[in-house]
Amino acid sequence: MRLDSFARRVFLKDGRLRPVLRSVIYIIATLFCAGLLLAMLAGLTGIGFTSGSASQPSYLRLLVSELALCAAAVGVAVVLRRYLDRRSVASLGLLARGSWLRLLILGIVLGAGMQCFVFALNEVFGYSHVTAVAGFRSDFSELVKYVPLFALVAIAEEFSMRGYLFQNLWEEWGPVAAVVLTSALFAFAHLGNPNSHSQVALTIAGLLAYAAWACLCILWTKSLWCVVGVHFAWNLFEGPVLGFPVSGLGFDTTAIRQTIAGPAWFTGGTFGPESGACALVALGAGLALLYLLHRGGAFAGAYDAREDYAR
Repeated sequence: MRLDSFARRVFLKDGRLRPVLRSVIYIIATLFCAGLLLAMLAGLTGIGFTSGSASQPSYLRLLVSELALCAAAVGVAVVLRRYLDRRSVASLGLLARGSWLRLLILGIVLGAGMQCFVFALNEVFGYSHVTAVAGFRSDFSELVKYVPLFALVAIAEEFSMRGYLFQNLWEEWGPVAAVVLTSALFAFAHLGNPNSHSQVALTIAGLLAYAAWACLCILWTKSLWCVVGVHFAWNLFEGPVLGFPVSGLGFDTTAIRQTIAGPAWFTGGTFGPESGACALVALGAGLALLYLLHRGGAFAGAYDAREDYAR
């Protein structure tokens, strides 16, 4: 009987499998399903995933990869939340109710604004030199081309990290531990990107800062909508619009062409702003604005589908 009681304490919480064990199952199942979907999509499209430049993979390779990852991350989370967690799928944070569209638009404005702030900082200090600006037609077509790609990236990463994993780790150990652990996982997941180790300490600091920012955004806005918008617009403006590398990935065609001549500790170097002090300053400014909105009651009436442990 004592052994049975010990096993229950180790593996169960409130009559369910412990949230931390559910998180492990989610990671394994998502990686397996993403790999399976990627193999299927590669076979259907004929796109090879073993050739080409790691720092500048083709657009189609990126799109197919993110489609597979997004489908796996969302699909596995929904199934596990419903049948393993036995909690509402809506509590993951992407229920289209209440002020969801307003939160999404706010996130897009914040994400774009923070990247424009990064660009302005580099310009003010003389670290960035614009060499060309695309015409409206080519600029618009480039933006449209990357909208679905970065929408998939934002949904996949936020739904997995700040959705399923964040909620389960919160249920297991509380919000502080959930912020710390999901931020560490987010940083670790990006350390395989090109140029991530060129100044690894700053890269980790930048990734941790963004992840913690995203967690606070969820705590204040009560859903994933705002942070999905931030993530989407941050990447879109960082790369295709302003011409910075996006977490080590470069782009052949951007709306603004620039050369970066400043110190890597500030600009982020070949990994992009996430590896530099400029992004930390921008995140700080964005967080201050978000906090002022929170304190002013801007999110008081936001629809809240979270479970009791997260209220």
